[in-house]
Amino acid sequence: MVTNTTDPDLSNNQARIRLTWNELPKFKAALETACCADIDQALNLTQNLDCYDFYLELSSVEDYAMQKFLDRYQIPKDAPELKLIHFSRLDFKLMQETNLYTTAYGIIRRNDREMELEYTQPEAGQRMV
Repeated sequence: MVTNTTDPDLSNNQARIRLTWNELPKFKAALETACCADIDQALNLTQNLDCYDFYLELSSVEDYAMQKFLDRYQIPKDAPELKLIHFSRLDFKLMQETNLYTTAYGIIRRNDREMELEYTQPEAGQRMV
């Protein structure tokens, strides 16, 4: 990879991106769902990863629905009654209600925290999801 070290904007942007290896899958998932159009929007994402709930261990909406059900009702994961519940029927409705996205990196959803836009200003009517 060739980088232009004389470009001050590139050097400044590289210095601003500070992600740990644990944050990288979450960042990739957020980047995919936010439809970033430029580097400044991506930089905003690096500063606002806490505005997303990320589930690396879940790979489908069905897994997410089952996990939420288990958490809410304090049911063990190996309970035989779970075989009677078809969580896949909840997929479409759950995705709409929870702003949930499946990505190659895991499941991600935008939470209620407000984003701090340090590098860009939203245009009228624009909202980063």
